[in-house]
Amino acid sequence: MIKTIPPEWGLDWDQLRQIYELETELASQLKQANPSERKKMYSPVYEEYFRKLPFHPQITIKKNPELQKNRVSFQLRQILPFSNSSKTLMEIGAGDCSLSIAASNYFNTIYALEISAEMIGNVDFPQNVKPILFDGFDIPLDSESIDVAYSNQLMEHLHPDDAEDQLKSIYRVLKKKGVYICITPNRILGPNDISWWFTDTPVGFHLKEYSAVDLKKIFKLAGFSKVIGYSIIKGKKIDIPFPAIRFFEAIAEWLPVNLRNSFLRLGPVSIIFNSIIVAIK
Repeated sequence: MIKTIPPEWGLDWDQLRQIYELETELASQLKQANPSERKKMYSPVYEEYFRKLPFHPQITIKKNPELQKNRVSFQLRQILPFSNSSKTLMEIGAGDCSLSIAASNYFNTIYALEISAEMIGNVDFPQNVKPILFDGFDIPLDSESIDVAYSNQLMEHLHPDDAEDQLKSIYRVLKKKGVYICITPNRILGPNDISWWFTDTPVGFHLKEYSAVDLKKIFKLAGFSKVIGYSIIKGKKIDIPFPAIRFFEAIAEWLPVNLRNSFLRLGPVSIIFNSIIVAIK
């Protein structure tokens, strides 16, 4: 497979390698730290990362209104089936908070949690959006105060031990029957971080990638009563039976890599592998 840089990123190969080298260096620091040290490192590590990489797509995308609009619209479609004007939304890893701001018309209150002050600086927030800087895993909100929790491309950035702690914290702040919408790249499609351009295993900030079956297992261990999958097709929420997800993941893992890639490009299979996983308290 010929690997190319998405043109909308506006990067050359030298810049991509700079991202790779810094990301793998900082990721190694996180992996090697002991638990008490590591939990204090997420925020300063990401602050350093974005400070040293002003050309990083997560920063430059804010200067491209069309890309920003498409990214926010995709995410908004995932959470709208769970919205109403009386509910409270918590976005974990809110980045520049563009999604939280866009969702402010559909929820009563929104808490936008982010570890990097660099990402949320100079943002003009609607009155019902509350930005919160946190340590990356400990949710500083009251128990049973949230209806809908949401994260996109977050869980894979945590050490697996910290991911378990974060899940327990999310579970704690959710109301009974509250939902956690978790978008994370499927490890069977990976590596899904910067490593994809340079190696066959994730060595960057994706400290652990998960399959849908992996997610269901750890969500259950965290206390969630039910785990479901769904996809948005032509604007409608379509439930994906978990046995089907488990079946196709097992086939994909069994296939050799060259056949797996062709298998994953099949329309129905692609939909299943891109389904959104939701944990219900």
